[in-house]
Amino acid sequence: MTCRRQLNMLVCLAVCACHGHVNAQTDDAQEKSKQIDALFACSTQGDAPGASVVVIQGNTVLHKKGYGLASVEENVPNTPDTIFRLGSITKSFTAMAILQLHERGRLHIDDPAAEYFPDTAHGHKVRLRHMLTHTSGIHESLDAPLEFTPGEQMSYSNAGYNLLGKIIEKVSGDSYDGYLRKNIFEPLGMVHTGFEHPGTHLENRASGYEHGKNGIYTDVGQTDVSGAYAAGALYSTVEDMHLWDQALNTEKLLKAETLKQAFSRVRLNDGTEASYGFGWMINQHRGLRTINHGGDISGFNSYMGRFPDEQFTVIVLSNIAMRPQGPLPTAGDLARQIAEIYLADKMSAKAEIQVIELDPKLYDAYAGQYRLVNVPQEVIDVSGEVLAITREDDRLHLQSKLGKVEIVPETEARFLVKQDNSIITFTKEDTGQVTGFKFDAMGLGLRVMKAEKLNDN
Repeated sequence: MTCRRQLNMLVCLAVCACHGHVNAQTDDAQEKSKQIDALFACSTQGDAPGASVVVIQGNTVLHKKGYGLASVEENVPNTPDTIFRLGSITKSFTAMAILQLHERGRLHIDDPAAEYFPDTAHGHKVRLRHMLTHTSGIHESLDAPLEFTPGEQMSYSNAGYNLLGKIIEKVSGDSYDGYLRKNIFEPLGMVHTGFEHPGTHLENRASGYEHGKNGIYTDVGQTDVSGAYAAGALYSTVEDMHLWDQALNTEKLLKAETLKQAFSRVRLNDGTEASYGFGWMINQHRGLRTINHGGDISGFNSYMGRFPDEQFTVIVLSNIAMRPQGPLPTAGDLARQIAEIYLADKMSAKAEIQVIELDPKLYDAYAGQYRLVNVPQEVIDVSGEVLAITREDDRLHLQSKLGKVEIVPETEARFLVKQDNSIITFTKEDTGQVTGFKFDAMGLGLRVMKAEKLNDN
């Protein structure tokens, strides 16, 4: 065999081997995309709203697609260019703006709120850092007393973020949305992201829907969400959110050292840590560190989940309200399931719910009516002010305006809401009489709400 023939054979073998490797990669990618498609089957098999998704690893888009309809009435599909309301993901952008102004020497994150708005109740105690991390104690009504000493604990506060928005305006001399547009959106090329003013007409915006008990989706209409302001009034697309994600891996908007603070858990006054940074929730999912945020607003829910150690991000923007729950899981649940498709080999095993057996006779003490105490009006509007714990045979249920869900015991006092892993911890007197409960939404410790039991008479 001549040298030329040997060389040709080696080249051929190399090409075939490479081609086989590419095919294997392509087949794996296609299989994973099919698994994602299956998650959205209920939105693609009929006249139903849905979501748009982008999955990113490093600089590579692994999957990008729309599911279901942006407009059920006009049969318009969701696409990667469809505009969705972001809800509380807005807070990540508000935090970025504050950190930019901090880095530029226009303000300091440890400044007291009173330095910018002297008439703010308790403004000399509450610092910008507290508002960024939801540790300010600010009630949703800014005139109300503080819920706790700033830095003592964490309690999710939209009002705190709205005050940060006002501080951005005062320091920059620009409107909140004007500042974000000039300093974040335009530099990143996020041309389909902005603040939704009353009457804003967005050519490609999805309609928002709620899922009714009759199985029908209802358009919530062109509701005004501008009151959500710096806590929740932004809109975007998964195309633009991809640009946002990529920027967070660079120093385009902030120095890495400054941005690191946003992605670090807040340390409370007693030295313990809580699960929030500056505009981001800092958690773990099946053993992997996550930096994430969700949103829930008027016919839409959203989620951006980043797995920084794996350089992996999944973003789900949905035009279905988070509550009441319909056949499509929430954006957060979908994002976590998508992450599991790609990162399962790096994740720990799923933790099983440790349910204990209790004497059903004990359930009678928990049953009754409970009134929520010192919670935002928006919570009452959604769930109702009075909730019920009911016993049906040997099971307990939580009943609200959102519907009925089963709760199961992890201890004699601590119960898990099966639907979303929220935690209910009952409070008792020494006599054993139940006096109320604390409710931790989704078990994240973001806002622990209290309810007092009403007299049984």
